[in-house]
Amino acid sequence: MSEQTRPWLPTQPAMVIGGQRYRIDLGDIAMATAMLAFLWWHLYVTLSASTRLHNVMLIVPATCFFAILWMLIVGAAVAREEPNGKAPDLVARAPIGARIIGLMALLGVFIAAIPIAGLDLGGAIFTIACLLLLGERNLISMVLYSIGLGAFLGYVLRHGLSSQIPLIFF
Repeated sequence: MSEQTRPWLPTQPAMVIGGQRYRIDLGDIAMATAMLAFLWWHLYVTLSASTRLHNVMLIVPATCFFAILWMLIVGAAVAREEPNGKAPDLVARAPIGARIIGLMALLGVFIAAIPIAGLDLGGAIFTIACLLLLGERNLISMVLYSIGLGAFLGYVLRHGLSSQIPLIFF
């Protein structure tokens, strides 16, 4: 059956605000909201157990970062419908199965390469590979983002944790 014969299964629901129609990608919003709820719950449980800096050093920034990321995800999941009645394609990506398998393979290679390349260098290479797989083509932003992320995480993990992890540069 095609989607035309199954009108009870809308792919992208619409809503009207101020006379303008908007299409909503509920899957992205639901997944991001579930992740945010889990992080807030994890933060609450951690703070209930202990408020020592050593215990909450990574959980608080991760939760705050994802709260900001959640706002960006929700903003990107809503698209204004054009006057001709068509909405921009909210899911114009490669097939999801291929992306998931590719990301899983990259993650496996990344984890196996951490003892050899270190977390900072391996993380930068992993980030570039993931961005390429997901369709990013701006080389300058990919390199700057991956090097910045790798350096930041390497520095924080080297100077913030009491146990040492394999790093190359920091």
